[in-house]
Amino acid sequence: MRASLVVTLLATTAALASDATATEPPGLLVGFSVKNPQQKLGNDYYAGEPLELSISGANKCRLKVVLETQKGVVMYTRNLVLDLPATYKADFNLPPYGKAGYPELEKQTRDYRVRVEPVADPKQGPFPCAGVPRSINIRTICTHPGSGAYGYECRASDPPAATAAGASSTAPTSSASEPKPKLVLPIQPSGSGAPAYAPAKGNIASMQVPGGSFAVDEAQKIKVNGSGGCGLDLFVSNKSYGGSFEKTYDVAPVTLTSGATLYNGTHFGTLAEGSYTSKATGKNGCTGQATVDFKVTGPTTLKKVTGKATLSFDKPPQNGMSFNAKDSNIWFKVALPSSVKAEPNATCCELEFDFKNAYGGWEALPNSPFQDSGFGQAVSQNAAVVFKSVSGFKEGREWRVKMKAYKYKTEFEWSDWLTFQVDPK
Repeated sequence: MRASLVVTLLATTAALASDATATEPPGLLVGFSVKNPQQKLGNDYYAGEPLELSISGANKCRLKVVLETQKGVVMYTRNLVLDLPATYKADFNLPPYGKAGYPELEKQTRDYRVRVEPVADPKQGPFPCAGVPRSINIRTICTHPGSGAYGYECRASDPPAATAAGASSTAPTSSASEPKPKLVLPIQPSGSGAPAYAPAKGNIASMQVPGGSFAVDEAQKIKVNGSGGCGLDLFVSNKSYGGSFEKTYDVAPVTLTSGATLYNGTHFGTLAEGSYTSKATGKNGCTGQATVDFKVTGPTTLKKVTGKATLSFDKPPQNGMSFNAKDSNIWFKVALPSSVKAEPNATCCELEFDFKNAYGGWEALPNSPFQDSGFGQAVSQNAAVVFKSVSGFKEGREWRVKMKAYKYKTEFEWSDWLTFQVDPK
């Protein structure tokens, strides 16, 4: 009798498992981004760092992940099933530019392409995935100091690599405690070919830091004024004030006509307390140069709460690629970790929306970051779902958003970037 009961229970369990698999909702790949733990700006990544992807979509999906050279030489490939949205950390480090033991890379320099493809054929395994194959072009630079990988020296004089036409991705970007910004995520438009960006051949006229200073734990902003669009080298140093910090950031083209605001975490790294000088120099067809001196003051917050919000889409776009008039609204979903919910008087959320400008560089909406109490239910419930009208995203086609909780004199961590595409047609 007992043996019969055990057999019956096992058969019932197997049947339930089979039914669960059979009724599993279909998977959908929406997009992805390459996470960048070193916060190197542009589409440059340190050689020797793990290849880590933040992949957006819905439900369990069978995917193929590929890292290859721009000439199509495959260096890494994996087939896997992920419950989307998810972060995937590959058992593979980003290779350096140059030879690196690969003769085909001698003239390839440091240009690579990361591809994520949905596997729709059920013959290749359970959890078939719908969606469109996505790809992102990246470059690797000199090995990060102390990583011990490869040991190649920095070649800062290398010219920037060109982005291959036809690459595409929509993605929730990617990020550590401070999101990794300015990822190059060209998106496939309707039809064929890559997005056409205007040439950035403007002129830099002046720089300023509003108020002459900002705190170490608040949004750090440097404003650059001029005409047209400009890609620039942003030099920041505190050596003339007795410090040891000095770095030049590669800033993708920004619109200078009304003044471009450069943000920490998007255009330059977060600066520690102290006095600094900064110089912006136009490049790649942009002219002009300007300097500014400023201070970074001590923290304004008294407490830091760790734990990041989780940001996703409650409803993916109907066509699987971009939100448009048929969607009417974009439904954002945010969930807060228990550490944030336990903080007395914390509320949600503070947001930053960025868009790709006419020159192909990320820019934040004016007055970012700003507070939106519409997400406040995330504090008391499992998640908050808030919609934004598709018609409100007029500044560009490619977008990304990040969020965090807020409370007076309390610091919270930003969520990872969530990147998406809006097609007004």
